[in-house]
This record gives sequence, structure tokens and C-alpha cells, in this order.
Amino acid sequence: MQKASKALLFILLISALSGISSSLFLYALKAVTHFREAHLYLIAFLPLFAVLQLHFNLDWASRWNLSVPDILKNSTAAHRIHEAMSALFILVSSVGTHLFGGSAGREGVGLIMSASLIDRFCEYFSSLLNRSVIIKCAIAAGFSSMFGTPMAGAIFAVELLGFGYKSFLFCLASSFGSSYVTHLLHAPHTTYVVQSPLWNFNLVIPLLVIALVSGIGARVFYYGLALMSLAALKVVKNKFLLAFVSTVFVIAIAYFGNQFHLLGIGVSHIQLTMSEAVPLSDGLLKILLTVLTIGVGLKGGEVTPLFFIGACLSNSIGAHLGFQPLSVWSGLGFVSVFAAATNTPLASSFVALELFGPQYLPLALITCFLSKLIMAKKSIYRTH
Repeated sequence: MQKASKALLFILLISALSGISSSLFLYALKAVTHFREAHLYLIAFLPLFAVLQLHFNLDWASRWNLSVPDILKNSTAAHRIHEAMSALFILVSSVGTHLFGGSAGREGVGLIMSASLIDRFCEYFSSLLNRSVIIKCAIAAGFSSMFGTPMAGAIFAVELLGFGYKSFLFCLASSFGSSYVTHLLHAPHTTYVVQSPLWNFNLVIPLLVIALVSGIGARVFYYGLALMSLAALKVVKNKFLLAFVSTVFVIAIAYFGNQFHLLGIGVSHIQLTMSEAVPLSDGLLKILLTVLTIGVGLKGGEVTPLFFIGACLSNSIGAHLGFQPLSVWSGLGFVSVFAAATNTPLASSFVALELFGPQYLPLALITCFLSKLIMAKKSIYRTH
């Protein structure tokens, strides 16, 4: 009876912490995105913000500066190592990235906030769950609350950190709980309008093409981040100069190419790919802009840019080859690049199910697992 009460308390606590913090970020993200789009001059301050952010990362805020790979790597530690202030730090710094036009996502914010906030309670729940399971639940809750995809959130956590029957049940409960809290708070999750796929043998070639395009797109993104890490170590050893120059390039590409829609979270453009053809350059430039943003230490996440990249690449290639309806191929590319880049094909397939409908699951399983084969065992969540 005592264990059942403690289990219920744990689910309620992690659901509340993750759901409330993610809702706060989602509202802030929506507000700063609208504000930046109405005041485009703000992107001129991105280089200054990047330099200040790097200074905070390396200096007085270094102990709060966490990444998703840090959370994963430290998940097996026996005792608490993440501070609750890391949640506030990632929230504020990520909002700043989006305010000034950096190309970034949101999943990193949800995962880091959730893990940082629950970590202080690990000792209290140690008789019920070991710390690795608690962090796994935090990842599930953080992902679910950011995207409104509870099944995918639980699967995402176990794909990253390993499956266990007990841990999966707790991940599932945490994931649904945090998603429900964001629903109660009317958090602004993104919705997508897609058409149903037409089932016939003519799907075979398009599925193979989308999987190939997605796998290649994920590899380009992965190696782009690796090159930025190499540049910081070998080429431009002054990290502040690298951050400044990289973000100046982001501004130049957006301004001189009139590519402002590629800045920030970009969900409105993803929605556009579900209804009309977009140029191939949108996906390719989004890779470049995200690498230039994330690669110099600006905060946010990579998942939504991966959604953007996959939707644009698949949309453009699909339109060129005459694949119809376009929303089907945009949707499958949306999840397949994410599957390959993070090495989580099953979770990505369930993202398709929860965002686009159950009829997408069989097709997503094919493209996600095939694109993952192209990526092999590489993942953006492992150190380069």
C-alpha cells in the first residue's frame, strides 16, 4: 500500500513538474516567435546574444549548462547531479535563442527541465525506483509534454536508455500524465492537417525514396554538427569568435536570401509543406542554419528542426517525382529524419501515429527503420 501511494505521488509530481514547465516554455516560445516576426530587426542582436550565451555557458552558469547527451550520460549515476536551476537556465536561454532568430527546437528544453526538476527528489523515491528509471521517466514526460505525444514520449525514453517492463510502465504513466497537464493548461501544441495515404503497390518506390532522402538528410545534419565541433577545436579556437561569425552567417542567409521563414522554430512552414510544394533549398538551408546555431552553444533543441528538414526535403523530392498527396510524403519525411538522426525509429513512428493518425503508422515504420539503417548507429545524442 505504501509503495502504491509513493508510486502515485511520483507520477503526480513528475507530471506536474514536466507539464507545467513545458507549458510555460511553449507559451513563451509562441509569444517571442510572434514578437520576432513582427520586429525582424531583432535578428541583428543574435551574434551579441550568442557571445553572451557562450560566456554564461563557460563561466558562472557552467554548472547549470546541460545538454541532452549530458542527461543521458549521467542517467546511471547513483546520486543526484543535476540542479533545479538548470531548468530555469535552459528555459531562459532557449527563449532568447528563439527571440533573436536562432534556428533551434524545443525538445531539449523539455527533457532538461524535466530531468533537472525531478532529480532533487530521487533520494525520496529511491525505495521505489532507482535514479536511472526516474531520469528515464523525466525524458518520457519532457518529450510528451513538448509535443503532445504520450505514447511516443514513453517509447523515446526506452529507445534511448533501454527497455525494462517496470520502467516502461512508469514512463508511460509519466508521459500520459505530463501530456494531460499541458492539455489542462491549454499549452499551444502544433497540429497538422494531412491527407490519408492511398494504399496500393505504387507506394513502394516513394517509400524507399523518402527513406533514402531522410537517411541522407540525417547524415548531413549529423556531420554538420561534427564539423562545427571540429572547427571549435582545430580551426577557430576562439569560441567567441566562432559563435559571432556563425550567427552573422545566419543573419546574412536570412536577410540576403529573404529566408526569414527558416529562423526560429519554423512550425508554420512545416504546416505549409502539408499543403503545397516547397523548394529543396528550404530543407538544405535549415540544416545549415541549425548547425550554425546549435553548434556554437545556443540552446533549444534539434528535434523540431529535424521535423522541418525532413518535411521540406521529402516534400520537394516528392513534388519533383510526382508523389501524391504531398502531405503524406511531407509527414513521413517529418518523422524519418528524426528517426535516423536520433536512432529512435519506433518512437518516431508513434509520433506519426499521434500527430497524423493511425493510418500513418505502418508507412512510418517502414521509412523510419529504413532511414535509421542508412544512419547506422550514429546519433546526435552521442558525442561526436
